Amino acid sequence: MAESTCGCALLDICPDRPCSSLMAIESSPLSLRSFRVAHDSLDEEIDLSLQKSDEVGHNDIHLEVMGQWKDTLYPDIYGVPESLMTLLSQTIRIANERELLHRSTTVDTNVLQDLEKRASLLEQYILSWEPPSRPHPSLISHSAIESSEDSDNHTPHLLMRAMHQALILFYYRRIPNISALILQDTVRNCLDFLQRSDNARAESVSNDTAILWPGFFAACEALDPDLQRGLLDWLITTGHRTSLSSFSAAAKTAQMVWDARDKAKDHTLSWFDVMRHERCPIIAT
Repeated sequence: MAESTCGCALLDICPDRPCSSLMAIESSPLSLRSFRVAHDSLDEEIDLSLQKSDEVGHNDIHLEVMGQWKDTLYPDIYGVPESLMTLLSQTIRIANERELLHRSTTVDTNVLQDLEKRASLLEQYILSWEPPSRPHPSLISHSAIESSEDSDNHTPHLLMRAMHQALILFYYRRIPNISALILQDTVRNCLDFLQRSDNARAESVSNDTAILWPGFFAACEALDPDLQRGLLDWLITTGHRTSLSSFSAAAKTAQMVWDARDKAKDHTLSWFDVMRHERCPIIAT
């Protein structure tokens, strides 16, 4: 999913919009799905409380359908709840639709209105999101099972919080394209959760966990030199700890964004604006 966060903006890809969502009877789960909003979903309400059937849950690997699935594997794979990944997927889809609308010589006002309504509802879901009160078993470390006190300071919970802050950043930069100046408190919160997560990991016996995306996105949106240094240090240190080269690539990309933004004197300039010229997507999982 993560390489599609750059979506249509980066690679000039214009995939067809699916005619129907996976929830539709006539929709084939074998058909190629794109990170767009299906025609029959444009004017539908967004409902994160929807319970997915097993058939939809098994086939909805890119989280096209808003809702919950009891047998989800996202917590096992990514270490974060499916609800958070679903909100990310929906943000990508709306952002891609808006990007393609802006490229078009003609604009369907009905589609535009439906997208604006959908984006507003999605914003409410993102801002009001809270970690699940009963975490998935894979999100509970051995030390957390032994001592359930102060669960808010366990590594999985803090990583969820960091992902949530990064998602807020992603939404406001990718859809309304708000200036990064307004979002610095959110960048600071993301860094704080990442650092606290590292501290909790060092003090526990749980498995090592590292997710690049929140650190990468927060770093790209950091304007304050102290925040930039803190996030750059986190990316480099985590890369050394995990021996994953993607962290080093992300650190270099963030520095490219800072340089480009300083030269342009434009705080709305984002990482996909910079990297579209490189035509090189970064996979940040």
